[in-house]
Amino acid sequence: MKPIIEIEKVTFSYPRFTNKSSQNVILNNISVEIFDSEIFCIVGESGSGKTTLAKLIAKLHKPSNGTIKYKAELINSKNSVQILFQNSDELLNPRRKVLDVLRDVKTSDHFFKTTLNELNISENLLDKQCSVISGGERQRVALARILLTQPKILILDEPFSAQDYESKENFKTFLDYKNLHSDMTLIVITHDIALIKDFADRIIVLFGGAIVELAEMKEFLKFPKHPYSNYLLDAAKLDLKIKTDYSFPGNSETRCPYYTRCDRREEVCNIEVVLKESKNGFVFCNRPYTEAK
Repeated sequence: MKPIIEIEKVTFSYPRFTNKSSQNVILNNISVEIFDSEIFCIVGESGSGKTTLAKLIAKLHKPSNGTIKYKAELINSKNSVQILFQNSDELLNPRRKVLDVLRDVKTSDHFFKTTLNELNISENLLDKQCSVISGGERQRVALARILLTQPKILILDEPFSAQDYESKENFKTFLDYKNLHSDMTLIVITHDIALIKDFADRIIVLFGGAIVELAEMKEFLKFPKHPYSNYLLDAAKLDLKIKTDYSFPGNSETRCPYYTRCDRREEVCNIEVVLKESKNGFVFCNRPYTEAK
């Protein structure tokens, strides 16, 4: 299977406000391939770099170093990669009617009606101003506007937040349907592994701006190898609040970002961490788990 996107040694940083000569590193040495028509999930706690990586893929930011290569058919199309942010309010002009916002996208009447029917957007909703519709309706309208552009890659940033259980399950079913029937690649960003356990094809785990593990989803759930991956799964099972740690200095490409929190660490982990590859993934860890806990 050929990748639709190849991310090679990508970093993203900006000068610190207090010291312009030093850099605040958000992403550090990211390398991963994303395949055509897969559901690819990015997980990690707040501050891990998930949304920044999404913005780089969507070409909203440029990497400080490294490259992001796209399949040839994506290069010349401005709508080929689209992103639905967690806060859909900013995507919709509150003074305009829903119908006018959606009609900004030029498409056939048949595809327009089909897309609205798939998202359960009624005639009554079309006649309302964006300022008076509910949060769930705003998300559906914002997603409809994106889908009308017929993107090849759709990035969803925390798409299940602020929804009840039934709404989350319905939304997952819809996304699964679009992935299957329109050959659309989905990149889903979330902190909640429990929501994507029966949904994703592959998963990467970010911590401190670095990838610590990549695996097929089914394998990951059976046997996560990185200590932080195990922590995330335990938190999901026990419904624990994710502990956020911003202590990673971001000034080393070789040390383990999870060093200060890891109960399996050794002194060498503060100097360098080894990449260990398997058939369907990899883990950056000097002492990964070699069997399921």
